[in-house]
Amino acid sequence: LFDMDGTLIDSEPLWQRTEAKIVASFGKVWTEEDGESLTGNSLFDSASLMIKLKNLPLTPQTAVDMMVSNMHELYALEGVPWIPGARELLGELTSNQIPTALVSASYDLLVRDVCASAPQGSLEVMVTGSEPNMQQKPSGDPYRLAAQRLQVPIENCLVVEDSAPGLAAGQDAGARLALVGPRDVADIPAVRFDSVGNLRLSDIRELLA
Repeated sequence: LFDMDGTLIDSEPLWQRTEAKIVASFGKVWTEEDGESLTGNSLFDSASLMIKLKNLPLTPQTAVDMMVSNMHELYALEGVPWIPGARELLGELTSNQIPTALVSASYDLLVRDVCASAPQGSLEVMVTGSEPNMQQKPSGDPYRLAAQRLQVPIENCLVVEDSAPGLAAGQDAGARLALVGPRDVADIPAVRFDSVGNLRLSDIRELLA
């Protein structure tokens, strides 16, 4: 069960550009530190925080719609920014009949963009921030729903995440945990990898054994 932003795709620079573009349209400045403060939150919570940080005359939903529209355009123009090795890992898992799902707080449109560019047969299930009446990460509900849709017991699933809220969600769901990327997450036991590109099929088999 894979998280999307920061785990499979290096979308943070694009989100940073999107947030900066929206903030700049109101004559304000958006910094890398501002963008980092949004990491791991739901899109709605991120929009709310952006509005609060910069005192923008927007509703959270309007800001979300602007962010999603801009990111969709960037994916169409520049392609999905896969982290090196991510597509190869998904292809290898699919070849070995290990089912995969994408679990993201991002909106349905953007998750579909990513799934459409994934290797054929991979990420056959997705859970998004557009799911009705569902708590988002750090609640374990998104991962429980993904396991249910894959028809695999959650305790037999590996959650691959890059953030504290995501790992907390995986822990809450009762899954096994792997942390990828540069961030340290204290107090949540997870096997650590520098990047999803360094996660091998043999590692996954061992973690699921």
